[in-house]
Amino acid sequence: GLSPRLLARSDAAVVRGLWRRWSPTWAFTDEDFAPTREVFVDQERGWATTRYYRSIFTANRAHTREFFRSASTDYPVDVPTLALAGENDGCMSVEFHAAMNQQHPQIDVVVVPDCGHFLHAERPDIVADELLKHLKRHQ
Repeated sequence: GLSPRLLARSDAAVVRGLWRRWSPTWAFTDEDFAPTREVFVDQERGWATTRYYRSIFTANRAHTREFFRSASTDYPVDVPTLALAGENDGCMSVEFHAAMNQQHPQIDVVVVPDCGHFLHAERPDIVADELLKHLKRHQ
């Protein structure tokens, strides 16, 4: 119950701080942040938005541990998969993507230079180019 109130406080200042930490090279504007701020100042929508993160990062829960075990061992990736990583991502490190690629070499990993966590917003040109190249390779 504390998280939604904390995230809503001061016009979603904590979330804005996360954006800065996760994408340190992106000079996002108030206009860029406005839709996210709108979600998080509404505590019910902010709570719903955080459920994904709460589920994925709760290693103390048996179902989360089982999901990660299954995802990493039981189910080979058999469809063409592209993973894009921001070189300066302060949330999901490039090392995570490299480890994923070692475990699943059939996954194409592309590191986007001068980019943080929000690749589609920071470098839509590179993201679109990489997606198009990937789709053309695997028609």
